[in-house]
Amino acid sequence: MAPGSRRVGSDSSAPGQLYTFQDKPRTVEDLPRVSFLELMYRLTFQGFLSRIHELQIYEKQRHGPIYKDALKSVCITTPKLMEEIMRNDDKFPNRGDMSLWQEHRNLRGFGYGQSKAAYPISLLLSHLPHISLPVSFVSIVTLLNKLMLHLKDSAQYGDTLNGVVTDFIKRMYYLRQCIPTGYLVTNMANELYHFSLEAIASILFETRLGCLEKEIPAGTQHFINSISKMFSNNFVVMLLPKWSRGILPYWGRYIEGWDGIFSFSEWQLSYEEDDKKMEFIQKCLDNNEEVKGEYLTYLLSNTQMSTKNVYGNITELLLAGVGTVKKHQTFTSTAT
Repeated sequence: MAPGSRRVGSDSSAPGQLYTFQDKPRTVEDLPRVSFLELMYRLTFQGFLSRIHELQIYEKQRHGPIYKDALKSVCITTPKLMEEIMRNDDKFPNRGDMSLWQEHRNLRGFGYGQSKAAYPISLLLSHLPHISLPVSFVSIVTLLNKLMLHLKDSAQYGDTLNGVVTDFIKRMYYLRQCIPTGYLVTNMANELYHFSLEAIASILFETRLGCLEKEIPAGTQHFINSISKMFSNNFVVMLLPKWSRGILPYWGRYIEGWDGIFSFSEWQLSYEEDDKKMEFIQKCLDNNEEVKGEYLTYLLSNTQMSTKNVYGNITELLLAGVGTVKKHQTFTSTAT
């Protein structure tokens, strides 16, 4: 790892002098670190639990661009260092531990890429793989890669996404009309989230969810609430010991959030239209005919994937797509 800098002094929270290791690169043990008690103090008494993004900025100011957090992860906080890491990554780089997500998959029997180690597809699409990949998982990635990761293939979704963009613009006009000033739309982050969900779902489920309508359908709103519940309890569950799960409510809320997320995918895939689609696909397969359709049709027609794995992978792709699109839209909006 390239040499970096950190702040030192009698008071770690106050600015101090910067110094650099000149003789050799720093090892992990040389990095400044945040203790577990310090983290709990920040979360509990300083209110950072609901402002994790501000805590990351705070720790960067205290420790510099590279430090080790209370969960023993190495944190990189500058674009330059992140670029260096990404450019020097192996084909299947190593990242963080996702065993907490694996627990829900094991509890409910959902697939996570047919890997015996937890490896959500969403992390691959977000460029955050975290373990060595077994052959079975690589085969799933290869399968999904055919329609999702190539620019020339993504062009086929142009008409679908143009329809979503048109509805998003209409919603912006509608919201502006509902505001007394007539020009400022509040809570754009929430609107971009709805746009992202509608866009990605229109590809994965081959149907519209109604996220951009004046009144969001109850099932879609429940899915949105489930994502919020899962992520809002994820960090707390990660910090607490397993013996506390039957005492404190966070684990139950975390599982409820994931259950809501997966039930939404099952609900979308259990429509009567999808049953007819599956019958049509099976008929084509039996007759050795080519199955034409978009992403969901492609997954359903592949006999290598079980229904559970379709649920798992569709859900992971949906979460990955929503997060990625929203972040890119937010960056583009604020950078221009």
